[in-house]
Amino acid sequence: MRRWLAISLVAAAVAGAAFSMRTGAHPRHVGARAHRAAARHRAHAARRAERGPDAGVDAAVVRIPAIAAAPAARVPEALRRVPVPEAPDQPCVSLVRPDRDGKWIAAADVLPPIGFVPGDDLLTLVNRSPRFVLPPTYIPSDLIEVGTGLQLAPTSCVPPHHQCLRRDAASALRVMLDAMAAAGHPGHVHSAYRSYITQCGVFRKWSYGEGQGFCHATTSSAIAGHSQHQLGTAVDLFTEQWMHTFSNPMRGGFGCTPGGRWIAEHAWEFGYVIPYPLPLAERAPGSDCRRRDGGDDGVDPRTGYRYEPWHLRYIGVDAAARFRAAWLDSGVGTPAEITLEQWLRAERGVDADVDLPVCDGCSCGLCTTFHDGAAPVVVAARSARHRPAAPQPTGPCGERSLLLGRDGEPVPADGPPTITLVEARREYLGVRVLVTVAVPAHTVTQTPVTSQYAGVYGAGMTWRALQPFPQPRFTALARAYPDLRGAWRIALAPRGDASWPWRAALRNTATPAWVNGANLRLPAQPGTTRVEVIVPPMGDAVRVTLLRDGAAAGPPFEAPIR
Repeated sequence: MRRWLAISLVAAAVAGAAFSMRTGAHPRHVGARAHRAAARHRAHAARRAERGPDAGVDAAVVRIPAIAAAPAARVPEALRRVPVPEAPDQPCVSLVRPDRDGKWIAAADVLPPIGFVPGDDLLTLVNRSPRFVLPPTYIPSDLIEVGTGLQLAPTSCVPPHHQCLRRDAASALRVMLDAMAAAGHPGHVHSAYRSYITQCGVFRKWSYGEGQGFCHATTSSAIAGHSQHQLGTAVDLFTEQWMHTFSNPMRGGFGCTPGGRWIAEHAWEFGYVIPYPLPLAERAPGSDCRRRDGGDDGVDPRTGYRYEPWHLRYIGVDAAARFRAAWLDSGVGTPAEITLEQWLRAERGVDADVDLPVCDGCSCGLCTTFHDGAAPVVVAARSARHRPAAPQPTGPCGERSLLLGRDGEPVPADGPPTITLVEARREYLGVRVLVTVAVPAHTVTQTPVTSQYAGVYGAGMTWRALQPFPQPRFTALARAYPDLRGAWRIALAPRGDASWPWRAALRNTATPAWVNGANLRLPAQPGTTRVEVIVPPMGDAVRVTLLRDGAAAGPPFEAPIR
């Protein structure tokens, strides 16, 4: 056995197992207690696999009614789908059972009506959206242990004791580990393949077992079916030096270490890429691994995840080279810089930079759901603190969600939004325009969001080149927000200008500015919404209208500027 694997196993026994932030990090006890716990975990995982997902865990066996799939013609060929069984067992009851605070995920988002993405495709899209979910039954057929090259039963592939990947990914990783060692950065495989059952168990432990609630779990553990680790081509890779320095390696700083820099610069040569780079708004000047002064560990709107320089995904050497070329051409260090998410979407013909995450009751107003009005699945509570809240008839986020139809496309609202009032006045920033709009529930809009703090249209700026983040830190950065199919926006222009150069989402000033880091669909603010837009100085009047798919939906308003 290779020396690095031996060191890794010793380190795991001494330091204990730690799961990643995305896959449910939780430190284990050390020494003999860790070995006994690991043995119990493997035995329990094997018994669960024999009995089926979630067997013996929840108080009731739940069967979800079949959801009719979308017509095949509505799903692009590039987005092949694995159909949902006609009478599927609920694969992870912990997701659809309301917790103590009434948080849950709609059954249609766990078993999406458009079907699942194919896990065997190296370029499949897997993210936090309900549109791109792996099947609960998906297990790679060619899993091997990275260190030994031996094929193991999937139930034995439980980190940190047996780190498994698909055969090609494992072979490429072994070659890369040799190259890392030769460069003076011996590597340590911290976490590789994780099954759907394992992911569900981690989530259940965080949300119910420890009684900390659903929202706590969603910030610390990927929802089952949404983790790249289930593909068998993703790995959390550190250096031995980093592992020996910190008991919990999932911490800031690794990306700027010599080993972290080596991975960022050379992983693509072996077919691996870093899907979750440092968010643009958090970068220190001239760096892609160091946070700016005062920065925080924020979510990247382009990916939906925080910065993880240790998380790698294998897509093959040819694909990795094509992605790198596209990344370099996109404008590295500018708001136009792409990530793996945007590249895969372009390869698949999927519009928008990214999708909003699945609605879970914790990110209402910035989430997506297939929910069709059915009540949540409610099972008997085992204690008073886990007693489910009353079901909500329109999903965990009600009207504050982007509603998807059975074809995976946003459902049009019952009617169009309408402008009811326009006010404009001169200020030191330019002209502040306040537009009051009556917005039906589930109206689709898109970035940019605008206010005096973000999305300010300065001199010479238009929707084709707008500074996305608050001033003054990023005055040199600008990006485009091209029209997305089915999305409504407010549009403004001076007299005589028919190009509608200034456009804004149907959202109020409470929307966080970070969403401007991506061009994406959003659920509009339902009800009476006041949109604030700052535009450059102009004459004595401003024209305002509503656009859908880039076309004006009616005659414009003309408001005097006071």
